Amino acid sequence: MKKTYSIQSYYVDLAKEYYTDRPFWGKLTKPTMVTLKPTLKCVAQCPHCEARLKDFDFPPDTKRVFTIEEYRDLFKTLKSIGTEKITISGGEPLSYRYLTEMIYYASMEGLNVILNTNGWLLRKRKFKEFVEAGLDQVAMSIDSPIPEMHDRLRVLPGLFERATSRMKEIREEWGDRFVLNIRMILHKYTYQDIPKMIDLCQSLDADALSIDMIENDFEKKLFLLNEEEIQNFNQVQKQQIIDKLNQVFFESEELRSNAIAQIQGMFDLDFNPASNFAQGIFWPDDRIKQKCTIPSSFMILEGNGPVLACNPIEYTRNPIVGNILEDSIKDIWNNKAWTEFRENKMDFCRFCPMNMSHMVIFKQQTIEHTVDENLLNLLQKK
Repeated sequence: MKKTYSIQSYYVDLAKEYYTDRPFWGKLTKPTMVTLKPTLKCVAQCPHCEARLKDFDFPPDTKRVFTIEEYRDLFKTLKSIGTEKITISGGEPLSYRYLTEMIYYASMEGLNVILNTNGWLLRKRKFKEFVEAGLDQVAMSIDSPIPEMHDRLRVLPGLFERATSRMKEIREEWGDRFVLNIRMILHKYTYQDIPKMIDLCQSLDADALSIDMIENDFEKKLFLLNEEEIQNFNQVQKQQIIDKLNQVFFESEELRSNAIAQIQGMFDLDFNPASNFAQGIFWPDDRIKQKCTIPSSFMILEGNGPVLACNPIEYTRNPIVGNILEDSIKDIWNNKAWTEFRENKMDFCRFCPMNMSHMVIFKQQTIEHTVDENLLNLLQKK
């Protein structure tokens, strides 16, 4: 199987787009992007990930999870209804026993495969299998370029050094075989360190840096920037970030210009007031329910069956639109519960920053994979 992959930016100019009549990405009707969570277990204990610090919930006397053979069939069905890429997440997916097989079976259907990881369990030899199986992108979570702060935020001493050193080894060996995207969460403990994070990306030969807003912190407010910090970001930090972007390597000046535009669009106070951002309210009104197309192009599938139509349902757990252990994903995609959710969305929408992620792309390389149909047989003989 042959396939190609190139990283994409999903940024829109919110101030210009929000009050138009069209959805952010037009009319979408197929699940082009699917996130799989084969396990929720993780070696880290990140407090900002509190809602995910659990294992699967099982009905009484049941420990049923999707088997790797069922995932293989699932990928065929997803491909048939328009899926283009899958993200394998968790939990920490590197702890999932059949990760190589999962990557391979998805790749053999022509699906692009992205792996989310904190890097603790990275192994150079094992990673070779992932690349040969068709892995297209690694999205590695690094919240701070300062080792002590990153380890404290992830509650795992030594994580920064272990993850970055192993990734450097892997990049030296297979850097042209996969895309590396460094992902950081922007909050009060990290918002002043983006220039240093850009330097770290350059040292890791990363293709991109994703900067995501903190999720689901509107009640406890442990990580949200307050109004003063938001003003500081706009008045001081933005220019420092832009100055850094003007100093570092970009594959083209167009990518540099796009990156600067992304930074300029962060915490746009003409669009949404600082008082809202400080309360974890990312959208000025309920129009976001009409603008958001995520439930029409995306889903999360958890290893014990639940189907989630968008990211906030990880926190609300309602509505669960179906269960892949009980029904075909093709039927679930068009069922009544999902159709109604696409139409009405949920009260959580204004607290959801999923349409407000920002990506700095340094290199726009295209990855080409030719996956050996006999790969699994070869691995099993080792």
